[in-house]
Amino acid sequence: MTKSRSNSYQRTAKNFVVGASNIYRHADRAASSLGRWATTDHSGFSQTILNMPPMKFIDGCRYILLHLAIALAGTVLYGLMIFVMIAVGIPALLSALFS
Repeated sequence: MTKSRSNSYQRTAKNFVVGASNIYRHADRAASSLGRWATTDHSGFSQTILNMPPMKFIDGCRYILLHLAIALAGTVLYGLMIFVMIAVGIPALLSALFS
């Protein structure tokens, strides 16, 4: 005996619904896992802030200014390094090219 067409269509529709619910479940798990991962503090900064000793206003300003000075010094040294690399590198390349 052969199956009727209506039973075949009903089975196809049921497979479609089951597949769609499985896709939804997996997509929901993936999205929630990605959201949990994205909102996690991977750098440990929040724990560092919690472990810092309490500071007064002046101590906080000194801390900020010290880190600003270190960042500015690093920027100046980086710029100086780039300048020296270009000032020495271009003449060295040109002299090697024309010698």
